[in-house]
Amino acid sequence: FQIVVTAGNRALKNVSLSAPTLKFGSKIIAPQNIQIYRENYVHIPRPSGNRVLRKLWWPDALIPQSLQPKISIDAKRSAVFWVAVQTPSNAAPGEYSSHISVAANGQIKRVPFSLRVESLQMPAPTMRANVAVYYDVLRDWYQKNIGPQTDEKWAAQKKRFYDFLLDYRLNAYDLPVAWNSEDARQYLRENRVLGVRTPPLDSADFPVAINAITTANAQHKAYYYWIDEPPPARYAEIVDTTKKLRQVAPFVKHCVTAHPNESLKNAVDIWCPNIGDVFGLGHLDVRRLAQERKAGRETWWYTMVEPKFPYPTWLVDDDAASVRVYGWLMARFGITGFVYSMAHGWGPKPLENITSFAETSGDGTLLYPSELVGGTGPMPSIRLMLLRDAIEDYELEKMVPVELIQNPWQYI
Repeated sequence: FQIVVTAGNRALKNVSLSAPTLKFGSKIIAPQNIQIYRENYVHIPRPSGNRVLRKLWWPDALIPQSLQPKISIDAKRSAVFWVAVQTPSNAAPGEYSSHISVAANGQIKRVPFSLRVESLQMPAPTMRANVAVYYDVLRDWYQKNIGPQTDEKWAAQKKRFYDFLLDYRLNAYDLPVAWNSEDARQYLRENRVLGVRTPPLDSADFPVAINAITTANAQHKAYYYWIDEPPPARYAEIVDTTKKLRQVAPFVKHCVTAHPNESLKNAVDIWCPNIGDVFGLGHLDVRRLAQERKAGRETWWYTMVEPKFPYPTWLVDDDAASVRVYGWLMARFGITGFVYSMAHGWGPKPLENITSFAETSGDGTLLYPSELVGGTGPMPSIRLMLLRDAIEDYELEKMVPVELIQNPWQYI
């Protein structure tokens, strides 16, 4: 939830928020489960082309209050705070109560809130949610904008980014460690790691990766994704690649960002079209995707700068519901995974300018470098929070009878 703190005719100094223990009778949820962030706003002078076409300020980056414990708010201005509560898996069901203390100018005001914990366990992750983290590109950004990155320092940073995304139920395409390391085998055994991209077939790392995946009994997690948004001229290359994969590592599934078509029949293991199939039919053929699943193939999808409204997007200047609805749609249409172009598509000043590909705002960006505000490693965005909610929605909706998901109106 969000809290807006507004200054009156004089500025507010030393503004900070805190939360004590949540209580339900003798049961508690400790304060360390309550995270408080300040929302960072960016001005978007060129709207991305969604429902809202005005030049506005939009919130996205979430700055942990632990990095900026106290701030000032100018007279007649506001600051917006984002509060996230992580419910422990062993929390007893019930209505918990607490409050947020807002301190400013030596005074404290309390904002009460409650949290209902349902008698339901959040299922283990099953969605194959994959996001690109290009470690060399990321290191180059840090070198240019933060400072020198030694090999030792960067090795720790890579793991920091990978582990951070795991907390949001996302898998970076590539492991942050060497394929021949024990760390790699530990990641491959991790139950939150549901997807891992193998190296290219012609890479010296490919056989090393196959050995690591096999040793860790993680064959079901492996996929091959190196031919992106292929035009028909590259279909022969896809067919040839699949033949080679089946010869040397038949368990590795070939993921292709295209809609099912006869030219690629039996050459694709994971169909991953754009949500609006803007490069093919111009819409998803959900019946064809269902047929592919019956034939034993997976169906994922992806979003990017296209399509825009009325399709949902992950762009900064769009409704929060446009991110959240992805979980519902994936459950509705049997989609079991996605790929996303990049988590860290920053310019030099990402907290001030979020313009990205094709003059859209926020495409290829889901997190931010906390070094810009005195931290180490990534910090979340509002859209990343919403995406985790969407993934959790998906897992919960899988528990609902499929008839209800596919035709809810008959139950209303």
